[in-house]
Amino acid sequence: MTKRKKAVIIGIGIFGFIMIGLISAYFIYGSTLLNGYSEETIIKELSEDTDNPIEILAMQKYEDHLGILYKDPMAEDPLNGTNAEDYAFFAHYIKHRLYKNRYYYKGGSPGGNVTCPLISALAEDALQVPCFVYDIGRDESRCIVYEADAMGNTVRKMDEFEVPANEPYIILKEYELLNIFHHLEACGASQDTPREYNENYLETDKEWFNMLRNDTEAKPDKELEELYEKAFG
Repeated sequence: MTKRKKAVIIGIGIFGFIMIGLISAYFIYGSTLLNGYSEETIIKELSEDTDNPIEILAMQKYEDHLGILYKDPMAEDPLNGTNAEDYAFFAHYIKHRLYKNRYYYKGGSPGGNVTCPLISALAEDALQVPCFVYDIGRDESRCIVYEADAMGNTVRKMDEFEVPANEPYIILKEYELLNIFHHLEACGASQDTPREYNENYLETDKEWFNMLRNDTEAKPDKELEELYEKAFG
């Protein structure tokens, strides 16, 4: 066998080992992702103890996003050491582009007392913001959504809509914000209190941005300046 043939065979062998490694890594990593179309798999994935599985209260999908509201019998309310009725979790998953029906964890609530409707935004640094509005279910039939500036001051009322009374829910909504640094807040109609609106939200946003800019560990300068241009022109 000539040296050239030997080199070709060795090259093919190395290529084959690389391909086997890549395929194995693909399937191994895929097995760690959530099957968003199997409630049984979701329960198994989110349960600390499979003998005491979680209870899914509500689920909602939007494009590549999956929201799951659930209770975990193994989680204790840190305030009183018992499983409180309003103690729940929310998980936000995003579909992986390389896998069919597989999702990776994006974020959510690590667990807490859900005492009012909450919002999970599905877009960052954007004016058009789809979101999941969720609650565990209470004697409340309406939800109110407000826009708040970068400092948390109320800017305007965005929406008021019907929600299922005494039933857990996740509702998909979409809103257009006045600034990419703003966020959404929700409350029940019976919990709503008079609010003072910040008409000078633009100045407040710039003040907040300057504080962020002074935090050298926050983001690279180039990215900060791009955000500034996007927010204030």
